[in-house]
Amino acid sequence: MATRDIQLDEIRQLMEESQGLVQDRGTHFILWGLVVTAALLANHAFSVGAIGLHPALIWAFALTLGWIGSIVLGMRETRAAYVRSVATRFLTAVWVGCGVTLTILGLVGSTTGALDSNAINAAVASVLGLCYFATSGVYKSQWTRRLAYGWWAGAAALFLLPALPTNLVMAGLIVVLQLVPGVLQYRRAQAA
Repeated sequence: MATRDIQLDEIRQLMEESQGLVQDRGTHFILWGLVVTAALLANHAFSVGAIGLHPALIWAFALTLGWIGSIVLGMRETRAAYVRSVATRFLTAVWVGCGVTLTILGLVGSTTGALDSNAINAAVASVLGLCYFATSGVYKSQWTRRLAYGWWAGAAALFLLPALPTNLVMAGLIVVLQLVPGVLQYRRAQAA
């Protein structure tokens, strides 16, 4: 029993030490916020007949751009980091896992017809709520936790009100719950 208590104390201490080492500059939130908002707006434009570019091409381009951008940003951040803490590795795993899940939901779900196009945005918002909630636990941040609640409320609205223009609603959620917080994080990191 004493060994288990010591191990738990060591884990707790490691997490507390890692807390101060987590440096999120918001760049990934900004990147994905811009890419996904543009793709959602283009997808909406296609659905109302304003452009002829098929949504599969829109999303293939947007996701490729987002993933390449994330890899480049991740490599830069890894080189710049003095220490890769447990918390940083955990957050990287959460967000890469989230990204892969969202890519599968969006691309495979839509191209196979397994997910209705309206349901995809609700499912994506649900997954983002989970990722923000996990992130808030590492950051010990109430505002990040509130963003998770916002994602879940948005997901519920998208599921309950399928007549909404889901791409426009989702674009609004991305701007308010991801892009703006990413810009605020970036400004805070620049000021530090």
